[in-house]
Amino acid sequence: MSKKIMVISAIVVLLAGGYWLTQKPSIEISSSGHGNSTLLARVPADTAWFLGGLKNMPLINPYDKDSTQIIKTYTKDSFSQLETSAIGFKSPAFSMLMSLYLQALDEIYTDTKKEMNAFAFYSLGIYPVVAWQSTAPNEFLAQLDSIEKENNITATRFSLGKANYREYEISKDLPIKLYITVNDNIVSLGTTSKNEKILKLLAGTELPERSLSDSDKLSNIITRHKLLPYALFYFDANLAMQNAASSDDNLLKQSIAEVSNSKVLDNIIKDACFADIASIISRWPKMVFGYRKLDYANNPINMEGALIFENTDAQFLSSLKSVSGLIPEYSFKQDILSFGLGINVDNLASFISDFRQSVINENYQCKGLVEIQSAFKQFNPAMIAMSTQMLSGVKGVAMNLTKLDAIAASKGDISATEGMLTILSSNPKNLLLAAGNFYPPLAQMTLNPDGSSQPLSLPNGVAASVSMSDNALVLLLGNSAESKQRITAIHKGEGLSPALFEVGLNFSSYLKILKPLMDKFSPQSLNKDMEQLENMKQMFTILEKLNMRFSYMLTVESKGIVLSFKIKMDNNHNN
Repeated sequence: MSKKIMVISAIVVLLAGGYWLTQKPSIEISSSGHGNSTLLARVPADTAWFLGGLKNMPLINPYDKDSTQIIKTYTKDSFSQLETSAIGFKSPAFSMLMSLYLQALDEIYTDTKKEMNAFAFYSLGIYPVVAWQSTAPNEFLAQLDSIEKENNITATRFSLGKANYREYEISKDLPIKLYITVNDNIVSLGTTSKNEKILKLLAGTELPERSLSDSDKLSNIITRHKLLPYALFYFDANLAMQNAASSDDNLLKQSIAEVSNSKVLDNIIKDACFADIASIISRWPKMVFGYRKLDYANNPINMEGALIFENTDAQFLSSLKSVSGLIPEYSFKQDILSFGLGINVDNLASFISDFRQSVINENYQCKGLVEIQSAFKQFNPAMIAMSTQMLSGVKGVAMNLTKLDAIAASKGDISATEGMLTILSSNPKNLLLAAGNFYPPLAQMTLNPDGSSQPLSLPNGVAASVSMSDNALVLLLGNSAESKQRITAIHKGEGLSPALFEVGLNFSSYLKILKPLMDKFSPQSLNKDMEQLENMKQMFTILEKLNMRFSYMLTVESKGIVLSFKIKMDNNHNN
């Protein structure tokens, strides 16, 4: 029951979170963050998670005006499917949130303002809360009245102190409800089982003893990870564990007791596993997300950001960084798909050995962790060194797809496929000899380590060539001049990034490949009716117009492991 409560609570409030994105921002654009400060005063400093900022997020709308109705229709169709699915989210709460979101979609595309309202997504105990600043709270309440009437939704209305609330049923078998309240020009949505303290905190009629506005936590995150001051997210697992273990009767303990047996948390804390897991989490205390670049005034729109998994174990990070290899950078201009794995194979065995020893040295009491320790003791790191000997010198492997005829490829014809396979290595000649054991034509090639290429015979007349330098071995499919220029740069050691992993995708090109394949399927085979299938195709057309390209790269930094991203898309808003 408690799991179902948490899942449904999170989904309901996350859906509501989409609504603040579409609300008209303040009359004047302010960089002072006053609205944010008012909201932050409501957010407990010990909240386990937070999404918001010190400044308002720029409003980025890349869609042209003709796409509005299509997006709304597709969104409504998706919500309807969710309501009737096996998950079964049909309820007054869900219907209210869906209606709010669909109505708000009409507003965002006609909005001429440049920033969103101040907003915050945070927790009161285990309960998620979404709140945003409203410039027209009475209009919002009238909108609620209209939605209730049109959808035959019944809300239980009541007052607590000076705040008025509307209560909506989430599910008949759940004690928690969805609550909406408007107070001091701030709209708040949250869930609880009518805990008075949480309801007062939700409305802001009672403020937490210490809030994020009293703390320098957000500014420290911004400085530490070089992030922009808006749309920050963090999940503080270490703080959550401390709150759970605290002797205080805090909100976390109160809310857990509401949805489960009051002794459940006490039993968990007393278990030997709790202390062991808390020790592990203390080394991975926080997950942080934020933007590092937002260029939305020009075309294309450019966004860069990072998801950071903080780690306090400097020795582990140093050892892991020694394994990080090199990967050719994703080409936003040329690549449809890229995938790279950057592993310095020569350092892999020593890293695994160090990590193994660190696990063995832990004084675990938890049965599951003790069993893991036992498995590590039986594992011999020398096996890794032996199994990777043939790959000695390898620092990275990457595949870049630049052209694909999906229908021909589905029939086994890859003659029109273009791309490149790159192996970065300090000893590419040995790799070529080893590869010759699996494909004899490679063994017959005599390559000069100057980057010059030689043609390679492949089945079905596929055009291919191989080139080698002191640091790379590259297989090219096709004869693209741009690919040849990239290969020349790679052989010079240019256009390479230190990383563990990289993936890039031209989403528009991917959709263009997918659409002809969709025409081959009937609606029944996709479990959709004809109207739904046409709506999906129209959405594909809209997304194609965006010309969206993105790449993700996993790297090791001094503060932790970082999944950074870059996104480019065309701005069609004024078209």
